[in-house]
Amino acid sequence: MQKFTLDTEASSVDLHEISVIALHAGGMPSYKLVHFLNKHLGWKLRHTRMRHKPPFNPKMELDVFTHVMNAERVQWFLVNNKKDGHVWIPKLDGVDYWLLFFGAGALFFDMEQFLQQISELDFIINATYFPLEKAQKPEQKSPFFKFFQALYQEADEKNMVRWFE
Repeated sequence: MQKFTLDTEASSVDLHEISVIALHAGGMPSYKLVHFLNKHLGWKLRHTRMRHKPPFNPKMELDVFTHVMNAERVQWFLVNNKKDGHVWIPKLDGVDYWLLFFGAGALFFDMEQFLQQISELDFIINATYFPLEKAQKPEQKSPFFKFFQALYQEADEKNMVRWFE
């Protein structure tokens, strides 16, 4: 499994490892997806009340949900890729939702098991780990990195990122 390092310009932000999972959920509305993920995974995904306005597509306002796993020291963000006829990342218009995963325990979290678990849910058509670095040259970020970095930075500015000591 590949990971990438999030580099930010804010001096108060340390380096973090973030993983991204693409979810194909057949166009299921976010409130239903959140309900089923909470029920089947034992999560407590909650709407952050943040409406992410992507700088690359200002016509959109994305719903952002979060779940913190304190014992594992990780945080999840769920964000839709499609809303009101717009697509956040147009070159990946087959993706319905993105799950961002990070935190102090990210290196110890069993991502393979999680991917298998989530892929077995009836309402998930496919769950795919989405590398944000180029396999040939890991130091090069994927062109999609900027989308997730902008979301992370906005969440951090609004104090929605859980810092694990």
